[in-house]
Amino acid sequence: MILEPIFATPLASLDRYVDGLEDVIKHANSIEQTNNTYNRMSVDKIVLENENLSELKIHIYEQVERFYEAVAGLPVHLKPVVTQSWFTYTGMGESMHRHMHPNSLFSGVFYVDADRETDYISLKKPEVHEPIMWYKENLNIYNSHEFRFPVHSGDLIMFPSNIPHSFGTSSGPSRVSLAFNTFVTGQLGGYDALTALNIASFPIHIPEKKVAPENNLPQGVTIVDDETKKEINGDETIELKS
Repeated sequence: MILEPIFATPLASLDRYVDGLEDVIKHANSIEQTNNTYNRMSVDKIVLENENLSELKIHIYEQVERFYEAVAGLPVHLKPVVTQSWFTYTGMGESMHRHMHPNSLFSGVFYVDADRETDYISLKKPEVHEPIMWYKENLNIYNSHEFRFPVHSGDLIMFPSNIPHSFGTSSGPSRVSLAFNTFVTGQLGGYDALTALNIASFPIHIPEKKVAPENNLPQGVTIVDDETKKEINGDETIELKS
């Protein structure tokens, strides 16, 4: 019997970055942090634009281009770009909730401080309705719904942004990573095929402060401005009250 993994989902382990790791750790621990759902993250959401991380940025961009060429078959007139990048911090007993990254094609994680003996990333198959199920005798790449990949300081991985990912309760004293999203710029599609689309890159707008919602909602409706729900759902939640 010959089996072929058609429509495969890529999880790429790219070239490691270790020479400047101490400087990255120093910078990561020096900047302001804020609460995430079950751990913490940097207030700065474009950390790769900081000059202290210039060498790491060059390395990541080189690896992103390699990934897009090998996996996505990106033509030379299109250019992949990192849109946002941020640090996450996880202490003992903390974890990362399962989530995806909207407005991104492929996402990546660079591990600043991690131990492959205890640290991993879990990637789960997007939810689909399965009318029949059974408990499998043998797990393989065709029937498994979740994969765990061990990670270590200096590792760099990439995967499709719509893949739900997470990790469980940390047993180590410290886990620091730099996550990032990517997209492409240039002209997509074709002129004669009526599919042409130009995408340009602009600087990310950094909000100065949170703007209070306008009080023009229907009676009994309030906006729940909850950071946890924003992180999980991607936006604010409108709560209906009876």
